[in-house]
Parts: sequence; C-alpha cells; structure tokens
Amino acid sequence: MRTFEGHTASVAIVAFSPDGTRILTGSVDASMRLWDTSTGQVARIFKGHTKTVQSVAFSSDGKQIVSGSQDQLVKIWDVRTGQLQRDLDGRHTGHVASAVFAPESNRVVSASTDGTIRVWRASDGEQLAGLVGDATGRWLAFTPAGFFAASRDGDAMISVVRGFENYAMVEVYEQLYRPDLVEERLKGDPMAHYKNAVFKLNLNEILDSGPAPQIDEVIGKSEVTGNSIKVTVRLVDVGGGIGKKLLWRVNGKTSGDVEPAELKDVKASAGNSVVLLRTYNIDPSKDNEITVRAYNGRGLVAG
Repeated sequence: MRTFEGHTASVAIVAFSPDGTRILTGSVDASMRLWDTSTGQVARIFKGHTKTVQSVAFSSDGKQIVSGSQDQLVKIWDVRTGQLQRDLDGRHTGHVASAVFAPESNRVVSASTDGTIRVWRASDGEQLAGLVGDATGRWLAFTPAGFFAASRDGDAMISVVRGFENYAMVEVYEQLYRPDLVEERLKGDPMAHYKNAVFKLNLNEILDSGPAPQIDEVIGKSEVTGNSIKVTVRLVDVGGGIGKKLLWRVNGKTSGDVEPAELKDVKASAGNSVVLLRTYNIDPSKDNEITVRAYNGRGLVAG
C-alpha cells in the first residue's frame, strides 16, 4: 500500500498512532520519523538519541511519544511540535529494549538488557520503582530511596554499593524492607506516606550512620554441658558505635533480652568493646545454630 523512505540506516522499530493516521519509526541512524499514512510523507523528524532507537510508542491520546535507545536513555516527546519534553530521571545500565505508556498515559514502563523493568512518572520524568526477576521465580521491587519489596530470598538478588564499599543486604534489611512504601510509591503516594518516610530515613542516611560493630566469638569461653551451651561474644566498635539492640537466635528463634543491660551506656569510640555471655538450651542429638546480630550506635545498620 505504501513505502516510507528517508532513514539513512536500518529501521529498528515501527508503531502506529492510536487513530491510525500516522506511523512512527525508530532507526539505527539514532533518529525517529513521523509519517503520514495516507501520503507516505515525513511529517516530523525527532533527534536526540545518540545510538539506535530500539523502541517507540504513542501515548493513548496520541499527543506524546516515548522512545528507548541503545544509549540507555528513555525520552518523552511532543508529537505536535517534535520537541523533547523530558529525559526520564536516571538511566538504565543497558540498552533500552522496550518503552511504552501505561493506558492512563502518566506512567511509562521501560525494559532493558540490564535485566530491569523501570516504572516512571511521565509528567515529571521521576523514576517510581525498578523491578527485577529471575528464572527461579524470585523477584524484587525497589525505589530510588532504597526501600524494597521482595519474594522469599529475593533480597539476595542485590547488594548495596557506594563508592568502594559493599554492604550485604542483611545489614540494612530491617530498615529498607518496606513493601507498604513500594506500593504507595507505585500508587502515586496520594497520602504522602512515601515522601514522609524518605524525609525521615533513606539509604544515604542509613549508610552515613556508620558500620555495625564487629562480632567475635571469644575462643575458649564457649562450652557445652549436657543440654546447654555457654556462648561468649565480643562486640567491637569499628567506627559506627555499638547500639543498645542485640538479637540472639537459637535455631531460628529469637531468645533473651533484645536490649541487654551490658549495652545500655556504651559510649561510641572506635576500638571500644563489650563482652557478653549467654547460656542457652540446645538439642545435643542434632546440629544447632546460634546467631548474633548487633547494631550500630543509631540502630540502623546490622551485622
């Protein structure tokens, strides 16, 4: 019926407008072209990407275009003027393979070869959340502030890296595992619950509070007698202080006082240490597991 000519390199993607009167193409030449379906003529050329445009889509009302490119960027354009309206805040770390408007047009969803799907607010370009899953069924949803929701073991899919420091998720899990806030964020945060939570606490503030104390078993002080075991540990302040909270778990169950008297008035000073002795009942006929979790001075990072 019609041949559309004008790109200077291969065409990577084609999309019809909602009313069928226009066609949008994305190309290896890094441009997009808007064509009149009745005449085959170019109505508008969109330039702004620096690599292959791999995905193009119209909004439901046909007034906007979203594009995704190998340059890792997602962009929103005005169809009438051809002007770039906004780059979406942040970028994927791989090629953007797909980008579309949600039906109500104020959400953009993009998918990338970096393995993530990202949800954006189209009106201001702010990223709402990132989503990732794997072949085993594990999944993770996270917000820019660091709050996340996850399936069982889903948090194992990520770690926190800042500069040259790497933090295991277990260190910040209790503060950042907030499925309720992820849901509020995706709903648009109508009651400002997410905004208020970020104002009070966010990932940077947690990491700035300093590391959790080092936990050492005092060798030679632990002993088993019949159905009981004495365990002695030393907590060492490595720069983040020693918090009042301490969790002992015996075979997965929390046991004992979570705010022991020994930690009530410990002053923050690198190198300070506290020794704690506890006795627990065990089953000598099987393997038993005893774990200790200590917190930094502000109670925000666990070790």
